[in-house]
Amino acid sequence: MIKRVAVYKLVKVTLIIPRSDLNNIVVRLCIFGKFHPSDDPELTEFYDLTLLKSKAHELYSNINQIISEPKAEEWQQQQAAHRRLEAPEPAAKEEKEEEVVLKANGLDDLLGKIENEVAVYRVRRAETTLTKDSVRRLEVYRELALRIFSVLRRIKGRVDLRWFAEIEGYIPENELSRFRESFKDVLLFASPVAKLGAPPYVPTLLKNPRTIKLFEHVTLSLGSPKYSEVDPTPIIAFFFPIFYGMMFSDLGQGVLMFLLGLFLTRRKESNFRYWGSILAIFGVAASVSGFLTGDFFGFALGRPFPLIPVLRPQTFGTESVIALLTLAIIIGTFHLASGYVIALVNRINSRDMFEASLNIFPTLLLYSSAIPLSMALIGVGLDPQDILKSEEATPILSDYLGVRVPIATVAFITIPLVVGSLLVIAFGRAVGALISPRLGVDPRSSLTDGIVDMIIRPIELLANTLSYTRLGILLIVHLLLMDLLNRAWGIGVAGLPLVVFGNIGVMAIEGLIVYIQDLRLHLYEWFTKFYEGAGVAFTALSLKINGATIKWI
Repeated sequence: MIKRVAVYKLVKVTLIIPRSDLNNIVVRLCIFGKFHPSDDPELTEFYDLTLLKSKAHELYSNINQIISEPKAEEWQQQQAAHRRLEAPEPAAKEEKEEEVVLKANGLDDLLGKIENEVAVYRVRRAETTLTKDSVRRLEVYRELALRIFSVLRRIKGRVDLRWFAEIEGYIPENELSRFRESFKDVLLFASPVAKLGAPPYVPTLLKNPRTIKLFEHVTLSLGSPKYSEVDPTPIIAFFFPIFYGMMFSDLGQGVLMFLLGLFLTRRKESNFRYWGSILAIFGVAASVSGFLTGDFFGFALGRPFPLIPVLRPQTFGTESVIALLTLAIIIGTFHLASGYVIALVNRINSRDMFEASLNIFPTLLLYSSAIPLSMALIGVGLDPQDILKSEEATPILSDYLGVRVPIATVAFITIPLVVGSLLVIAFGRAVGALISPRLGVDPRSSLTDGIVDMIIRPIELLANTLSYTRLGILLIVHLLLMDLLNRAWGIGVAGLPLVVFGNIGVMAIEGLIVYIQDLRLHLYEWFTKFYEGAGVAFTALSLKINGATIKWI
């Protein structure tokens, strides 16, 4: 059985309750904090909750209207405040805003209390202007009414029974014991959600350690993965810093970036802390890469790692540049291959064996075979006539991986695999559609698509692979920039400000460019091989908002 990476196992729970208790159960589900109501299209909304939902929406609209209608006196106050900005007075110490506390025994009671208080504010609004505290309280009520509306809109179930209601949803497997304890007075059914063939509406809850979780923004920028799919975040957390360090390789600047990241993590704002952690990781990656290449603020420290080619602007040569670009492509091939492996796993998990066996697997086999075949062709000077005769060691395999395999052996193994993979890509789906008509696949369109794929797929693989040369190209650009900047030392102490501010500029501009290129390699070259982003993010029911505390009685 194929295990998914970094995705919580979920349990489907079904509650059967008296219809008269719906209001109370919704509150208890919100208090539980880990319940995601089902989005099964066969479920319907409860009429009992529709009235409450309408009331919450009406409250939101009324509060919004009260707040957004400025009176003449307020407009004059606003104008006076704008004039005072031209000569601001010393700011007074801000007082901590008190939290709004509400006591209620259910959603209907809570909405009723908010409605009564809003009616009082509406009267005040008609007679005079509202104070700052009154406006803030209304804003809290508005947000709370919107949250209640959102919660009630998500509650769906089965209404087949006259006196009872059936609510379905999902919770993490490790929360099942707590859920049973919280709802021990309710008829409850629970069943684990199958890993394979899960319905598309089953939500996805990611579980990653703190360091890996920092890279979830890359994954979620294209949507959430499906429950049956592999979460690529751990792989991103591995490759993203490696790519960044390779393109921005400098021990000195990496240490400065790391220290800047640590400083930002001490700030109170969550965004600063988040990006500070990211910068600290990038700083470590740049420092390690700078140590391996022997670069310290553009100065040579030696070459402690023999596989890293010597690269200095004064001694640039074709051999060293080709060696660096080759290393970048080797790293890129492993990265791309992992994308096709994930695609294969995702198809198997979704039980789409037709696409997995006749498209994804042949593509992975084609790519895995074409890479060593290309190395063999390079070894014979791109002369295919000698490829089946040469007993020379296959280049790159022997240079970087330390494996001596004759070129002829590589050719005998890979040529049939490449040809066979192309034939399966071209005709496999059409033949499969003819053999299994129950799949509902049109053989003619499959044949057309297959032939087009057979032509385009090798070109696409080649273009994707060559795109990883940017890992080496940006490193060369960095070395050239630092060499140009360090020439300022030639004018003595007067060149110190230029060197200092120049390093800051290189770190800021090049650091951003490298981050963008790193994103491109992941989102365009890698994600397009397997990621759909069509999943549903696990969103638990909650009535918590900033500035308000609800005490249920």
